[in-house]
Amino acid sequence: MPVLASASRPQLWVATITSTAPVVDATTGSNLELTVLDRDGNARSEPTLVDASWERFEEQDGKGGWVRRGTVAVPDSLRQPGAVLVRKIDDDDTDAAHRVDYILGVKLATHEEVHTFPASSWVSSQDGKRVFFEGSAYLPQHTPPALREQREQDLKSLRCANGPAPKEVYDRAYGYQVYDDLGNAKAPRPALGGSAELPYPRHLSNNLAAGTNGPGKPWLPFDEQFDSSKQQGFNGDLLKSVGSAVAQGIKNIDNRSQFTSFDDVLQLYRKGPPGTGTGPGATDSVSSLKGLDLDEASLSELDDEAEKDRLGPLARIHSKLASAVQQLNFAPKWKDLLKFEAPRVLAGRGLDVVLSDEEWGRQALAGMHPSTVTALKRLPSDFGSAIGPEHVDEELAALGGAGLAQLVADAAAGKKPRLYLLDYWLMDTFWAEAPPDAAGRTEHAGRALFFLQQSAEGQELALVPIAIELKHKQTQAQEAAAGRTLPDTAGIVYSRQQLKKDANGQALWFLAKAILRSLDSAYHQLISHWLRTHCAIEPYLIAMRRQMSIMHPVFKLMAPHYRFTLDINFKGRGSLINAGGIIESVFTPGAYAMRLSSVAYKSWRFRLQKPAADLEARGLLDKDGNVWVQDYPYAKDGLEVYAELEKYFTEYCQVYYKSDADVAEDTELQAWWAEVKSEGHPDIALIEPDEEAVWGFKGPIPSVDVLALIKAVGKGQKALEKELLTYLSDPVSALVEMVTVRLLSIHADGEQTLDERNYVLTDPAAVAANLRFVSRMQALEARMLDRNSDPEAWARYAKDKKSMGYTLLVPPSPAGLTFKGVPYSVSI
Repeated sequence: MPVLASASRPQLWVATITSTAPVVDATTGSNLELTVLDRDGNARSEPTLVDASWERFEEQDGKGGWVRRGTVAVPDSLRQPGAVLVRKIDDDDTDAAHRVDYILGVKLATHEEVHTFPASSWVSSQDGKRVFFEGSAYLPQHTPPALREQREQDLKSLRCANGPAPKEVYDRAYGYQVYDDLGNAKAPRPALGGSAELPYPRHLSNNLAAGTNGPGKPWLPFDEQFDSSKQQGFNGDLLKSVGSAVAQGIKNIDNRSQFTSFDDVLQLYRKGPPGTGTGPGATDSVSSLKGLDLDEASLSELDDEAEKDRLGPLARIHSKLASAVQQLNFAPKWKDLLKFEAPRVLAGRGLDVVLSDEEWGRQALAGMHPSTVTALKRLPSDFGSAIGPEHVDEELAALGGAGLAQLVADAAAGKKPRLYLLDYWLMDTFWAEAPPDAAGRTEHAGRALFFLQQSAEGQELALVPIAIELKHKQTQAQEAAAGRTLPDTAGIVYSRQQLKKDANGQALWFLAKAILRSLDSAYHQLISHWLRTHCAIEPYLIAMRRQMSIMHPVFKLMAPHYRFTLDINFKGRGSLINAGGIIESVFTPGAYAMRLSSVAYKSWRFRLQKPAADLEARGLLDKDGNVWVQDYPYAKDGLEVYAELEKYFTEYCQVYYKSDADVAEDTELQAWWAEVKSEGHPDIALIEPDEEAVWGFKGPIPSVDVLALIKAVGKGQKALEKELLTYLSDPVSALVEMVTVRLLSIHADGEQTLDERNYVLTDPAAVAANLRFVSRMQALEARMLDRNSDPEAWARYAKDKKSMGYTLLVPPSPAGLTFKGVPYSVSI
């Protein structure tokens, strides 16, 4: 009797769904529907319900998370899975308007191999079916035909019209908006962006309540929000309560208008960390270093209030999820944030060294803001400065140098520059329209001129400040009243050679340095930090979300570099740069602070974001591309980090782009680049219409090499003590700034640094390129630490030969305040 062939039956594959979100209850990870799509044809599985029959595991790596594991039935005709559709089913739980689950990824074990489907996304019951593609990357023109429609539809769903519009918390679409939302009814602020007068990049479009007008309220898609550990480690609501914490939580600091003694300032710090030395003159041996007297009960109440809003929009969706995240307890406590160790630059060092001109100059190259120093190749008078030979030539001779005119001429002729400039004159831009400061603060504009001192053998010794030029609102009027004419481009020159001769002069010189350092701090936070990193980078991410599929190799390459950037910027607009926020409250420009960053944006050029191009523009590279200054840690370490990034990006791009034709034919890539220019940074064309001058080339991305470049960039005396103290912030403002900077400098648990793998990548050749990069980052750390141990590296060792090793560009870092670590993304 013949054997009858049985009808084809479905295969059972094993599916594993992982999440790093906390477990809420028995429904976490269930009520999910899973459908498998074929890569090479139209076959698909029937939807499989993830229910209580699936295995569940919890607490992944002790960080809070879950795994669901079960089987899915797929037709025999489905041989190669290309995507999975995931749908969250709303079970009408009255706890929330709808249900959400965070999916890190899905793995499918077929009869032959395991396929990975990266997700890193919140799935909402309001989303319908979400598509997650198998981890292989494809250029648009190489997309498997069966997946092209899914790719296009998913990308289309991420675009919305520009400007504020009604949005739900679960929406996923991205659009652009000018910065017209920083003010309020009581404190209006002009829109930044949309004009040649106040040009600016764009930010993510806001939510606008239906039937209303105006700029709307900041809004953020789920997938851009901090994860559990980052939410706990940093929270925008902590920024909002910094002032309250200082005012309510400190017993021995009151609302005095100023410090009354230098000991008051030192009182902010506890004794230095162990092993820092307590010899004569060491800062940590000063008896005043006793720390702040904290009201821990009041601070605990503030901690409890911050916990209530820890998750932002997600807390409103699911209160149990918010509670679960709070149990993770990653959050910093106010009592810890208000305990300050003696700064490393002070600990164990004599005050005579810390306050020296050599130390002040060293910090221009190896301090917290080493990115603005410029070689002087023009006479100061050529750009309107009052600094002349009469202020510096005597001191230059004493330091072993030629005169001002000769040194400038030598540098202009291509010889090694010996004079360097810090220039913060743009701070005077809005003085004519700004009312008097309500707090009685005086704002300055200023410049500082430095001389690079060398031995007779050419060995560099120090960068010494020799002149500081300052002005305030009344300077020109005061000079006119005295019968002297002073143009707006010039100020009063404080000359080292003239002021060092007596104690009063030395105190005035010290004060001039303090004022210039204050300007440096404001410029650092407003322009070098906020504008050139957070603000300028946001349009690249928005354009990538709108124009580049998650299947795209460039998306997979760049995903870690944009992680949490929108969230940190979202929080910044709500607490830092808004009207009455910390920036306006702490920095002297006040309500005009953000307008100053708009003025600085007029000179922003994409092509100068490459470190070598920036250093060349500042006159700090010789004709062979070497750094003129022998020990400029920011430049030398930064060039190495960038070189390794560029090498990695080139290797990676060559995996997918086999020719320049592949780049030209990549519709998503070209649409992304065009939108960055036309929608994300459109105002630059109003300032500089020459596209090549701004972006480095015209039109579409022409080649693999240019693409790799884009990816790499797209990352006194006691008698004078009272007078000097009037130039310091009041105690509360000082502490608000100190706590804010500290809070913004903490590496969160789970934050990725450049020595860690990009786990979005799954293609073997891409993974291999990434692993080679990780290995080179680890080797780079060793080279940097070796440079820091060289006593001849004067900027890393300082005048007193105390190691001040430059670690800010050392790639790896653990969680916490570490003074090192290069994160993949702009997220702190």
